[in-house]
Amino acid sequence: MDTFTCELCKKEFQASPFRGRRKRQFCSQPCARKKIGSEQRGKNNPMWKGGVHFKKGYKYFLKPEHPGASKQGYVAEHRFVMEKKLGRYLTRKEVVHHKNEIRSDNRIENLILMGWGEHLSIHHKGKKLTKKHKRQLSEFRTGTKMPEEIKKKISETMKEVRKKRFWSSKK
Repeated sequence: MDTFTCELCKKEFQASPFRGRRKRQFCSQPCARKKIGSEQRGKNNPMWKGGVHFKKGYKYFLKPEHPGASKQGYVAEHRFVMEKKLGRYLTRKEVVHHKNEIRSDNRIENLILMGWGEHLSIHHKGKKLTKKHKRQLSEFRTGTKMPEEIKKKISETMKEVRKKRFWSSKK
């Protein structure tokens, strides 16, 4: 057993050296992963695809400095195209709709800017909005998400109301 110093945490550790290979660099798997993970971010990653990915048919590209970027730094291309046309950033309440409903077709002539209500009415014509959609619409309007405990209380209250309606109609 030889003594080595971890390149990340600088802790000394004992290990048997690899046969004919380089010396041990890290004291543990977590240290090795941290070092490799920090070196293989972005363009240095062998799986790098130019900062572009697709999710649910929408094209996203890496632009971390954009105010509408996700936590990972990605922006939806259709929203970015509309922002360029308008010369301003879009608000959370604005939706970019694809006329032909092909999510990857981000030509400006295929995009329309509208509010959430109008957008929902296009996609839900003749359908009744579910409670989930109503809650999501409310969250988008206010810009906040409802805490889980409040959702549970509302759900329990609605169950009680439904029970009372059912039993009162049976009399």
